[in-house]
Amino acid sequence: TNPSSGGVIASGGRPGRAGKVIRTDGNIRFALQLAEHLHKSLDEINELSTFELTLWSAYFNLKSRDNGA
Repeated sequence: TNPSSGGVIASGGRPGRAGKVIRTDGNIRFALQLAEHLHKSLDEINELSTFELTLWSAYFNLKSRDNGA
């Protein structure tokens, strides 16, 4: 991982817990949402800078608010 990486996804973990982790961990849910939106792998998302991740997070929050969600 590069030094400016946001590193939203920690390595490791148990596969059986994936559903629970996705439901309860906002960072992982955000990373999956962003990966889907950008058509990127989680490894590629994990290489984004903290600044870029912050911008995408703000974008999704504004979009959600605008849609009344």
